[in-house]
Amino acid sequence: MFAEHFISAGPKGSIANSREEFMKKAYQAADFYRKVGQTSAKILSMKEVPISKEYSMVHVHWGVTFKKTGNKPIEFDVTYFLQETGEEGGYLGNPHKKCPGHASKVLLGCCQAKMESNP
Repeated sequence: MFAEHFISAGPKGSIANSREEFMKKAYQAADFYRKVGQTSAKILSMKEVPISKEYSMVHVHWGVTFKKTGNKPIEFDVTYFLQETGEEGGYLGNPHKKCPGHASKVLLGCCQAKMESNP
């Protein structure tokens, strides 16, 4: 699902990690958000934009809720960068979700815009 090296960028800068380092930080972030009361995370919209034959950008508009916000989501955007591996069968490299005739894709990096709550 993730490339061997992964780049994350946001309002405070960027960082490159190995897949193992990124996964460790992703689990830590998920644990943090659960502890501060996150109750849901939902993709509100998604658009894939091809960059070349092997690469694409996927713009995802997220909505997350917390115990404090109730049903009012905090919305933000993340742009993901994907690489087609040329291997058939997996979705984003996930062998559990087969997509015959489609090449597997691996996640190379992401860029997050500033989070803002709804007006």
